[in-house]
Amino acid sequence: MEPNNVNHKLNGRCFSKLTNFPDLIGESPQFLSLLKNLPLIAATNAIILIEGESGTGKELIAKAIHYNSSRSDKALICINCGAIPESLIESEFFGYQRGAFTGAIKNAKGKFEAADGGTIFLDEVGELAPPTQVKLLRVLQWGEFTPLGTNENRKSDVRIIAATNCNLKVLVEKGIFRADLYYRLNVVSLQLPPLRERRADLPLLMRFFLDKFYREYGRHPIGISPSAEQLLLQYNYPGNIRELENIIQRAVLLSNDAELGVQHLPEEVQNFRENDNSSGPLSTFSEARRLFELRYLEGILSSSNGVIREAARLAGMDYKNFYMKLKCHNINPNAFKSL
Repeated sequence: MEPNNVNHKLNGRCFSKLTNFPDLIGESPQFLSLLKNLPLIAATNAIILIEGESGTGKELIAKAIHYNSSRSDKALICINCGAIPESLIESEFFGYQRGAFTGAIKNAKGKFEAADGGTIFLDEVGELAPPTQVKLLRVLQWGEFTPLGTNENRKSDVRIIAATNCNLKVLVEKGIFRADLYYRLNVVSLQLPPLRERRADLPLLMRFFLDKFYREYGRHPIGISPSAEQLLLQYNYPGNIRELENIIQRAVLLSNDAELGVQHLPEEVQNFRENDNSSGPLSTFSEARRLFELRYLEGILSSSNGVIREAARLAGMDYKNFYMKLKCHNINPNAFKSL
């Protein structure tokens, strides 16, 4: 599928054109680069490994892949591997027979059996204990598992989408994560950039969450004051998109004014400094816009390896206009070329 068929704009916002999951939002080069491959990936049964910081939307990507695949009419079962005690995770995965352990008063299906024909999303897969890693490897290799309390091998046809917010390669080097399991999971790898690296998407995401919570709480749509928008544009979002969503939700809940103001934002946003040498918030809204443009241009040049014409194409801008923007911000495109 060609990139220009992957997304479309609605009221100025760029949305995924994946028909069953339209809430992937953005127009930054990083977002569009990821988005254009999703239909191709969804059309296969390949194992997917999604890597990215917490709050970057790994589960949204997993759902988009499942609901646009041939398995969309089957179950999608999401498992947070870090939230299940080690003593219970094997029974959660593979099920058990009555009497297998204290409290097992009846036979129970595990997630792999329940998801037969569908997809399992293993969130925070790096949290799995070594014994469970061995048994997961067997499922990936042979499609077989053994419920607790039985000697019976059962089959399950599931697609695996795994996600992690840690570097699995580092865990392999430390002996915490099995190398053979890592390479089994890492068939197709998707890297989700943190929100601070896709700042061009901030205005779209802010507007999306504003509309969402206006509708949810029955409020009349209002805007954001220039000073509040300035702070939201310069904040670094350690919690990524999830943090931005929480910030907007809180602001909508607290506001009865004609627009969201600085007073409706949490203290960490109000008090954020661009760096340790900053003496305070940016003095003007135009300065916030300038920094926003600067970050966007630098990000798109990184994506194009410093090739101006390609960067202009990705930005949807005329070459001369793009070049003048670089001149205006005193950006040297050669600095973004790989050695």
